[in-house]
Amino acid sequence: MKKSLLILALFALSFAGLQAHDAIKSDTVFMVANKRGVMKNLKEIEGRGYCNSVELSAGVMPKDLYNVSAVMVFGYRFNKYIFLGGGVGLSYFHETNHWSWDNSTNTNNYIGIPVFVRAKFNFTKRRVSPYFGIDLGGAMFWEKDAQDVEPYGYFLFRPHIGIDINVSDKIKPYIMLGGSTYGGALFFGAGCKF
Repeated sequence: MKKSLLILALFALSFAGLQAHDAIKSDTVFMVANKRGVMKNLKEIEGRGYCNSVELSAGVMPKDLYNVSAVMVFGYRFNKYIFLGGGVGLSYFHETNHWSWDNSTNTNNYIGIPVFVRAKFNFTKRRVSPYFGIDLGGAMFWEKDAQDVEPYGYFLFRPHIGIDINVSDKIKPYIMLGGSTYGGALFFGAGCKF
């Protein structure tokens, strides 16, 4: 029993010594790389940090179907190329149905709340940078003039392309164009990061 405790203690001490040696070695490498300007601290990575934006978008489709949304997007930019975040907003959805069997028309207006997660990937880090983005989430809509208040849920999937325009450190407008699963097959929008 004493031998096994002694072996276990020696193993623990040698493991701790290896860990300390590796830590000193990695700190030395990090210090040398920093001195040469090869590596940067996380705070020094260009473009890194939290950012927010306000955007307006509209979805359109033939046969009197459209959607207009105002959204706040919050997220974190890991560098000049990758952004992950989410958005929430307010949306107006209009659809007109034409029934051919009795020549009648039915118009519905909905107010909704879209909630989504956004991933955005910029291709360059220049002042004008094209990007590809994906929004994934859902939207709850309530009929505006209906007596019952039962909500309708929609799956939200919006792949899009766009352009970021870095006017200054504080003003960064962008435009986007893509497809949407709700409120029309095609959507376009514009926003501004602050």
